[in-house]
Amino acid sequence: MILEYEGYDVQEASSGPEAIALIEREPPDLAFLDIKMPGMDGLETLEKIRGSNESLPVVIVSGHGTVSTAVEATKLGAFDFIEKPLASERVLVTIRNALDRTRLQDENRSLKRAVEARHQMVGESVSLPLVMPPVATGLILLMLLSRRGSLGRVLERLGIEVVFTWKAVVLAMAIMGLPLLVRTARAGFEQVNARYERVAATLGASPARVFLTISLPLAWPSVLAGAVLAFARALGEFGATIMVAGAIPGATRTLSSAIYGYAETGQDAMALQLLLVSVAIAFVALWTANRLVERSAG
Repeated sequence: MILEYEGYDVQEASSGPEAIALIEREPPDLAFLDIKMPGMDGLETLEKIRGSNESLPVVIVSGHGTVSTAVEATKLGAFDFIEKPLASERVLVTIRNALDRTRLQDENRSLKRAVEARHQMVGESVSLPLVMPPVATGLILLMLLSRRGSLGRVLERLGIEVVFTWKAVVLAMAIMGLPLLVRTARAGFEQVNARYERVAATLGASPARVFLTISLPLAWPSVLAGAVLAFARALGEFGATIMVAGAIPGATRTLSSAIYGYAETGQDAMALQLLLVSVAIAFVALWTANRLVERSAG
């Protein structure tokens, strides 16, 4: 009567098997089980319910409950344990808490699915430069940023020239190095315990605050490792850079294009020196990234 007066739709079952059948046929938002029921007691019924419905909040009711019974009910997955006689206020508070928890769990699952879908989409699209020929990436940039390109025309009106300038070098390097940063950072964020983020969200923290105060501080070693790898990859970039920026001495020549230029003109000693510099940078970058990833995993 109390629950119906409060606007809840109540269905009753006279035994454990009947309750299980009712739950399977019309899953409720919350279930109350008495310890003493004909055919199957409340704890057995709870265990059967958990086998087919793990998310349903179940409250155990007992007229002669003990601490051991309450502990056993909790281990089996009961949301709460209430002793008789039932106080209306206690029952209503339990119902509200159970329904609020279910709502939060549903929201968290929806948010998790949305985040995972977004990460998958971003991860796949950003990884394109890893599998595309660098020259093809450079050609796309050249077609977009040249004076006849869609972006180039807009930039020209603004007085900004990109192609065959240092800006083109930076852009090509950033695009080619970005996949390593994203993939490494993503692995770090996936290792963050989502429980901390959920707790912060339930306490009223905005998504931006959760990210800046919890997710990012916990994942920063992986983010930094990705940045180091991206920097090293950018320094070794050749194909995309040569297409969109050329190799103008003192303007757009990079480490890799300088090695190529010296080797092509027979200046093997200079090419070897730059090669050693390139190898040293790559070794330091890999060593640093590995140490940071190990720290993040630990």
